[in-house]
Amino acid sequence: MFALNGLLNILWSWLYFNQQRPDWAMTELYFLWGSIVLLMMGLWRLSKWSSVMLLPYLLWVTTAGFLNAATIELNGPFS
Repeated sequence: MFALNGLLNILWSWLYFNQQRPDWAMTELYFLWGSIVLLMMGLWRLSKWSSVMLLPYLLWVTTAGFLNAATIELNGPFS
């Protein structure tokens, strides 16, 4: 789960910054957000504290999603 989450995190950065495609990054962000939720659910059984400590990360990705959406709205369409 950690490897999947890390890969999705890197993929979002690559799509947004390197490829300059915030529209694709927004689609990928939904998968990243879901991987964080799944990671929190998976860790809950092992360590509730570890799961709770991922909340700031989830909030940051949610904030990045709002910023990503604003970038699309203000600068789109992308080609």
